[in-house]
Amino acid sequence: MIYWFIGYPGVGKDYCAKKLSQLLVCPHIDADDFLTNENKQSLIAGKFGSHDRLQKLNRICKKVKILLETNDCITVADSLPDQASRNFVVNYFGKNVRFILVKSSDSIHHGRLTARSDHFFTHELIEDYIKNNWQEIDEDNMPCTILINEHKSEAELIKALQELI
Repeated sequence: MIYWFIGYPGVGKDYCAKKLSQLLVCPHIDADDFLTNENKQSLIAGKFGSHDRLQKLNRICKKVKILLETNDCITVADSLPDQASRNFVVNYFGKNVRFILVKSSDSIHHGRLTARSDHFFTHELIEDYIKNNWQEIDEDNMPCTILINEHKSEAELIKALQELI
């Protein structure tokens, strides 16, 4: 099973996915590791388009496929902001993928982005990113579980993640 954490940049997808991978004792993939320096510059400039996103997804999916040869499950953190990206993953893996949409309030999300000191995606980029890239999820065609990632203690987060399994 692939547990694919999606949502806005900075909402805590990677953190939650890493925690679940620790619970399941399985590999974790952070999509940022599959961005080239050129990709990061394109993201910062607002020029990272659907074609770039699908190329990155193809690299991620190939790695996931290899890891699934020796693991029962894997966690992935990648925003999958548009329907084309989500469809790409579904078409690649079929029913072996479970999407978890990570959400938090705007104030907490903005605070997390502002607190990032070592990440290329800063809080100044989020509004344009959402406006230009994010498409709401059509749950009739792509069911997902919503995970609210705010005001949770470590124990509460672990419990919420265990409920996903």
